[in-house]
Amino acid sequence: MGAFDFLKNFLKKSRGKNGKEGPCAAAEKKEEQGPSSDLIFEEFSAIQKNAVSIAYSHAGQALAPGKSKIGGRPHVPQGFVWPYFEGADFDNVVKNRPLAFLAQFDLAEVKTFDKDDVLPAKGMLYFFYDVETQRWGFDPADKGCARVLYYDGDVGALSAAEFPDDLPAEYRIPEQRLVFSARRELPDWEEYAREGRAIGDWEEYDDARARFGCPPTEEPDGVHKLLGYADVIQDEMTEECETVARGIYCGDVRSDLSAAEKDDIRARAEDWTLLLQLGTLTDDDFELMWGDCGCIYFYIRRQDLRDKNFGNVRLMLQCT
Repeated sequence: MGAFDFLKNFLKKSRGKNGKEGPCAAAEKKEEQGPSSDLIFEEFSAIQKNAVSIAYSHAGQALAPGKSKIGGRPHVPQGFVWPYFEGADFDNVVKNRPLAFLAQFDLAEVKTFDKDDVLPAKGMLYFFYDVETQRWGFDPADKGCARVLYYDGDVGALSAAEFPDDLPAEYRIPEQRLVFSARRELPDWEEYAREGRAIGDWEEYDDARARFGCPPTEEPDGVHKLLGYADVIQDEMTEECETVARGIYCGDVRSDLSAAEKDDIRARAEDWTLLLQLGTLTDDDFELMWGDCGCIYFYIRRQDLRDKNFGNVRLMLQCT
């Protein structure tokens, strides 16, 4: 028997009778197909999170004190002190600058859409960021470039704060009224791809999550939301949050960390969760973009969120 005849007979046996797959080939194909949909969807059900989607529109007139909103003047209690940050801008000029007011949320209003019940039941959350320097967040020195303030007193005691004189007009966001809705989300591949996950290929994962009803976001810079998972533009950020929170610069690859420290950072990264994601903000001729079509992400440790401690929030900026 020649080599060609041997190979032909071998392939015939492996295919089985009538050209159908033999048991070995069928087993190999089943292994290539990966885990079953039941297994995948069971995992998805365990890791899905609720997000509070934010839609905004021009307010037209000043909103009543205590209303959730983007931009305008923050509604604050007596004794409020506007937050500042000292940092270098794009021209490397170091200066103490007022943070831009981004948004405020009436948590009693948001609570209806907080299906996972992770936010405080009442009170106000305020978000500020230094738009002039647009720090990326991967340097420990960036701490303070973004601030989240929490007030749980009488909403009736709130009044609109005046903008600081040294806050440029282009960083005074026009006031926007908000509409909330709830939706279920799965992490992007970069955050999902951890040890022990059911799927090992990003294309298969994106296909499976679409069938589950949580497809990936095509344009993250058009997404605004509280909670859920970040719509990643570059890479997942929970490990960066844990790294920089330890005082370690993570703007480049670190080769001086021990294997044990890297493993601990990876494990502790699970403690961090998204609090707020904001994309590009527009209103008529006003536009505020983060880098080039990017997003800013506020992250918080789960325990801090349960304790209503918003003093250790980390900000990350990603763009294309």
